[in-house]
Amino acid sequence: MPRNIVTNTPLSPSLADGPELFQMETDLDGILILLGESLYSSPDVFIRELLQNCHDALVLRRRSEPNLAGHICITTSTAEKSITFRENGIGMDYGDIRHVFSVIGSSGKRGGKGLADLRTMAETELIGQFGIGFLSAFTVAARVEVFTRKAGDDCGWHWTNCGSLQCALEPSARPETGTEVTLFLRDEYDFLLDEEYLSSAVVRYGNFLPFPISLNGMGPVNAVNAPWHRTKGEPSLEQCRAFIESAYHDFPIEVIPVLPEGGTRARGVLYITGERVPDYGAKGTVDLYVRRMFVTSGSRHILPPWAKFVKGVIDCPDLKPTASRDGIKDDDPATVELSRHLGDLIVRHLRTLAEANPERFARLVDWHHYHLKGMACLYPEFFREIAPYLPLPTSRGTMTLRHCLAAAREDAAGKAVPVLYYQKGEGAFSQFRRMAQSRGWLVVDASLPLDASLLKSYAGEHRGQVTLVRVDAGDPPGLFAALEPVQEERFRLLEGEIAGRLRRMGVERLVVRTRSFEPADIPALVMHHRDDEDLDDLRHSLGNPGISEAARMIAGDLLSKRKIAPVTLTLNARNPAVARLVDLARWQRLEDAALGWDAGLLDALLGSLFTTALMASGGSGKEEGDLLRQQLGGLFRCVLRLLEKHDEQQDLITRLEQQGGTTGLRHGLGDYNC
Repeated sequence: MPRNIVTNTPLSPSLADGPELFQMETDLDGILILLGESLYSSPDVFIRELLQNCHDALVLRRRSEPNLAGHICITTSTAEKSITFRENGIGMDYGDIRHVFSVIGSSGKRGGKGLADLRTMAETELIGQFGIGFLSAFTVAARVEVFTRKAGDDCGWHWTNCGSLQCALEPSARPETGTEVTLFLRDEYDFLLDEEYLSSAVVRYGNFLPFPISLNGMGPVNAVNAPWHRTKGEPSLEQCRAFIESAYHDFPIEVIPVLPEGGTRARGVLYITGERVPDYGAKGTVDLYVRRMFVTSGSRHILPPWAKFVKGVIDCPDLKPTASRDGIKDDDPATVELSRHLGDLIVRHLRTLAEANPERFARLVDWHHYHLKGMACLYPEFFREIAPYLPLPTSRGTMTLRHCLAAAREDAAGKAVPVLYYQKGEGAFSQFRRMAQSRGWLVVDASLPLDASLLKSYAGEHRGQVTLVRVDAGDPPGLFAALEPVQEERFRLLEGEIAGRLRRMGVERLVVRTRSFEPADIPALVMHHRDDEDLDDLRHSLGNPGISEAARMIAGDLLSKRKIAPVTLTLNARNPAVARLVDLARWQRLEDAALGWDAGLLDALLGSLFTTALMASGGSGKEEGDLLRQQLGGLFRCVLRLLEKHDEQQDLITRLEQQGGTTGLRHGLGDYNC
């Protein structure tokens, strides 16, 4: 004993002579509580464990009897509150029972005699591995009975345990080879006798076991084989699609068969779901099986993080289940390799689809717009593989990013760096498409969420090979022609009139300017400030139904605090209506009463010029709507006043005609009114 430790407790004589050796005892009741409350997530996991044992016993017997018609039968008795699992597998002898049932944690498939002698032969086909699965029966049963007879033996055995360390073993006159396990349920678990519940659990855990499973004489209740089990080659896409529709009640847009390849022995199918997946935080999910035995549903750790739009079902014998067998070890090399392999398969399929059937790929992108384009922006490895094939609407129709870049290079006609134009205003593309066509430009419509970010990322990947220019913000080079000084002076009065009148209507942060551009039938454009692009992204994020409430609050707070830059109303000097408004503004300013113009009419006309341009640029918020209603009301009132003046003129003409000498007056005023 170390000197710095002082104790008044006398040592026992045995410890004084050396360490005492003793054997730890097992509290079976405590172990069962641990299993029921901590290890297993559901009380019906005993079904999975017993089905695994049935499967392994049948596999082992088939090693010596290849033509064996193996089967698993499950029966229930409401009178006895019991569930019985019966199979015609290899069975157990006295040594097997003593080894498996008398040592907790022992597995007949991992060591010892009897069944262990066949472990090496069947190690790639057996499912059970931990030796504690059978104990799951005691989480729901008050008593468990086992009748068994091993293949080739004349005598069978009967084993009984009532949930304690004491068990009974005696010979049995069981006539057939195999094992029968009966669980006598505790009262609180009698719901497990419900046939619909039990059938659902059997299908969930053993749907792909290669042996038919019957329930109370009906069956098989399991599918036995999925499409990838029925053939050594690749199952057809139609078979995979029909399986997904039947088993998962989903209607896949694309199906991707998974077959052994390289160092991965996985089989199954991935599919791109037909369901909308708007949530950025969502993850792709896969149901996992190990040697046909169900392990977990909806695993979110097996697919790459960018594959949010993908689901599937995979059976891989290399995966290592956790001790509870309701999950897999995420850091195991087999799991990492499978995740990499599935990611490669998805990328390969998308790339092949984009090249072979671009129309179908475009429909897929449209359906899963947020995730395909969003993940391309977030994950460089996915971006490099998929981004060139992503379609975008342009002034020349739908084109992929790589085709947009090729067209920009062709349009450059020898210039140092090609220019790729885009616009972001929602609903404004029609007018910019016409402007682009008049100049021979290619303009990309990037008004949908993430499209502008995708363009910027793509331009960044091709830095020095293309320049990205937004045409609906600032003063993009080449889009407008400047005015001569005389023209500038002529339009300056109209610009001031529009700015002043709109300011009186409550329109702030407005700059009015005049440029010359084609086509001439577009009277005006509203151009946004370049600094507002990040605000557009925030507005788009608020419109995404999948955004979390916390992110929505942050985006809303940023929008409320951000100072909004002024918009620019760009008048078109080539438009006849704008040229006419220049004259009207001058007349109104000189108060040329002879023309009889109403000041309210000019207010409404100038305001409508701005509002129509604003709506054409994609503005559709409350402020724009209020302004439009205000101006339409003003126009309506002006029309009423003009009608009143027209009636007054008609009355005047009638009175003058009655007095005589007014023959030409009606004709002259009629011409004026027209």
